[in-house]
Amino acid sequence: MPAGSAFGRGAATLVAKLWPLALLPSAWHYQHPLLFSLRHVESALLWVLPLLGLLCWRRLPGAARVLLVGVGLLLGWQALDYHRQRAAVLAAGPAMQAVGRHFVVGYTDVEEVRKLAENGLIGGIYIGRRNVRGRSLAEVRAEIVGLQALRDQAGLPPLIVAADQEGGRVNHLSPLLERLPPLAWVTGQPDPGLAAQA
Repeated sequence: MPAGSAFGRGAATLVAKLWPLALLPSAWHYQHPLLFSLRHVESALLWVLPLLGLLCWRRLPGAARVLLVGVGLLLGWQALDYHRQRAAVLAAGPAMQAVGRHFVVGYTDVEEVRKLAENGLIGGIYIGRRNVRGRSLAEVRAEIVGLQALRDQAGLPPLIVAADQEGGRVNHLSPLLERLPPLAWVTGQPDPGLAAQA
């Protein structure tokens, strides 16, 4: 028996036993805010792969079974902890409001920030490409007006509305807003009115 094929079989056996270990780091940090951009991939991997493992339960080596159960338990714990932390933030009082008013947050769904805005737990919102993609200017405006109305009803100051729309290559809100020329071009114009607008 060639040494290479024995090594290959040994490596394949080891991978078959330990592949659930690759899921542990993502399960440990499930729904962590710093990994938000990976959430659509993360959730699919963390829920689908263990479910597939359960379908093939009898064919899995014992170590893989134990690790899959561990990943499932850790994932369930992290999901519960996320919801517990979220509820604690939303139920927070004046101390959290004092800190929160300094935060401007980005979002993908207005429901994510509605309660934060209404309870004074944020000071503003950031409008980016993901907020405007596939939507009209009227829809985006209505969403912002709705959030501002919640603030007004709660007796809170208006939200700061921020965006990154510098002109040139940085036009995150185009095509809703007209594409602006680069700021360096505007300030270099001999017309003082154009330079003042910059």
